[in-house]
Amino acid sequence: MKVFLSWSGELSRDVAEVFRDWLPPVIQAVKPYLSSADIDKGARWADDIAKELDDSSFGILCLTPDNLHADWVHFEAGALSKAVDKARVAPFLFGVKRAQISEPLRQFQSVLYDRDEVSKLVSTVNEATDNGRIEEGRLPDIFKVWWPQLKERLDPLKDQAAKPSDGGESAVPATGPASTGRRSRRCSSCSAPSTECSHRQRGPHGLMKGRLAAALGLSVFASLRGMSITSVSRPVS
Repeated sequence: MKVFLSWSGELSRDVAEVFRDWLPPVIQAVKPYLSSADIDKGARWADDIAKELDDSSFGILCLTPDNLHADWVHFEAGALSKAVDKARVAPFLFGVKRAQISEPLRQFQSVLYDRDEVSKLVSTVNEATDNGRIEEGRLPDIFKVWWPQLKERLDPLKDQAAKPSDGGESAVPATGPASTGRRSRRCSSCSAPSTECSHRQRGPHGLMKGRLAAALGLSVFASLRGMSITSVSRPVS
């Protein structure tokens, strides 16, 4: 079963990468998809993501303090809700409280970074698996074995989640000989410096957005957010 891991921003991507590595040993029938790692070189990323969204049976949205209002996450959430039942779309809250979530993400059953809640998430993913589902009686023991490894990789990222964020671009220290102590800005969608951020500067993204809109059917997303595809983009790292 394919599980789509949605991310936006550097921390969110790191969390998604942890889940990409961790889920298959827990439920061997699961095949996670992470755009930053799984798109073949030379592939058209818009078409590839559209296909994976359509083929996925479950979606995990990796939410962090700096991407709660990221259009790309909302876009993929809308696309996932079109492809699968809403019960199979789970926002994973890393450094985020449920009270901080707004519509349309609030309509999904969110998961806190907590042992019991992640255990329930694993159980839900297992229930959604048609072939290779683990017997419910065995799943708690399997989770008990693998939970420490998830915690070992996610705990070091908690400091990043605790840093203040402006909800859009994240401030990072400027580097290099030209640095004068000022802080440069990085886009929360692609983690690139604002001055180099391709989705703010490059025209071809308009074409990519058009392909995504056509492939995914943006009526769902538009109805959820009242937005157009022209405001949504996230280049793949």
